[in-house]
Amino acid sequence: MAESIDSQIQRLTKGFRDVSKRQIPAAHSSAVNKTVSKVKTRTVRGVSRETKVPAKFIRKRFVVSRSKPRLPRSKLTAYQQGVSVASFARNPAVGKKVRAGGKFYPDAFYNSAPQGGVLAYRRKGGARYPIDVLKVDIEEPINRIMPKVSQRVFKNEYPVILRRELIFRANKYAKF
Repeated sequence: MAESIDSQIQRLTKGFRDVSKRQIPAAHSSAVNKTVSKVKTRTVRGVSRETKVPAKFIRKRFVVSRSKPRLPRSKLTAYQQGVSVASFARNPAVGKKVRAGGKFYPDAFYNSAPQGGVLAYRRKGGARYPIDVLKVDIEEPINRIMPKVSQRVFKNEYPVILRRELIFRANKYAKF
């Protein structure tokens, strides 16, 4: 037996209420998360290209706090401490000269680290001590690249992603 007109109206009204209360915030939250993920990817690639540090060592320093429908905010945090040269060198061994990331460091050397493993060190001055752990600075490239990338991605790609999410969620309620 066919559904009466009153019950059809009630079903559609309930569906519209569900779309406005649940699905629109969920679509917005999903679009924000996808956009922030794109910002993270492009920032990591840009910093990696500029500093000649493999992307996997930079990617570890980015954390995304995801947006939720009840709390529609997302945050991309970058830990800007330098990356140790020994972590991405090909064959770090105690006593060898330091070559990493397409660069040669003539006054640096590898030595065993206090916690185990190997670190690259550089002397400060001509004396034996003090010595400094050799790191590649990523703070300046992150501070320069991330704002530009985030502004560009949110301006150009967020509306497209949001539209796609809204259409996807609206099609759940379309009955033919």
